Amino acid sequence: MTSETSRPTFRTALRHVPLPLAFVLTAMLTVTACRLLDPEPLPAPKPRLVVQDTLSAVSKGARLYAQQCATCHGDSAQGLPARGPAIQGARNIAEIVRHGRGDMPAYTAFADSEISQIELFLARFALPTDGPGLYSYYCARCHGSAAEGGTSGPGLAALAPSAYPSVDIPAWSAVSQGTYTMARLPGVTQEQATLIQAWLAALPAPATGRDLYFRYCMQCHGSTGRGTARCREGVRGKSGEVYEAVRYGKESMPSYPMISSAGISQLQAYIRSMP
Repeated sequence: MTSETSRPTFRTALRHVPLPLAFVLTAMLTVTACRLLDPEPLPAPKPRLVVQDTLSAVSKGARLYAQQCATCHGDSAQGLPARGPAIQGARNIAEIVRHGRGDMPAYTAFADSEISQIELFLARFALPTDGPGLYSYYCARCHGSAAEGGTSGPGLAALAPSAYPSVDIPAWSAVSQGTYTMARLPGVTQEQATLIQAWLAALPAPATGRDLYFRYCMQCHGSTGRGTARCREGVRGKSGEVYEAVRYGKESMPSYPMISSAGISQLQAYIRSMP
């Protein structure tokens, strides 16, 4: 009778192992098999606190904005005529909020964190990315849709970054520092101001008496020629003095050599037509 040599099995191998050690090995192998068949779940991911905190801050900023800012700047920060400018995307607003600017009072009760929350809310709004769109958003309300000038801002057509008389200031200087008639715009970047500047420089230069007046005269003499707080002297009824004043200057008024003799005649005619 022949016998076949069989391979030892786990069971037969255990027969030659001391009983206590066999129990230990069996337990270890059982635990390992269970882990392989049913592995422990991975730890649950930690909540994204940064995102949650940001969303919470935006919500708080929206509430603060609605309570304190929307009356003048609009529900969506789009600006309201005769009340407040558009401030969508505005940044670095702490100085204006703390100290006020122009017709806007100071809001000293705001904490730094609350001002940051309002900035986060304002940052949600998409802004134009081209010169005409940026001008329309930031400037047209005061300076006119075609930069022809309005009741509260001078004409800016053909404003180029070259030699300026004292009343013409490059776009970046004006928006970053403000002027004597305009508050600075903290939401405008230098890149955006450069795009606005390029669009203005490409516009036709003022050619009519009205355009020349709103470009060079209205900041001091007012949109109706009656004068302003800065220069109380009006020009209504004084068209005969225009040539000398424009060509050579007068007291604190600079001369404007860029205005031709024909342009001065157009200015005189426009001033005479003022009601």
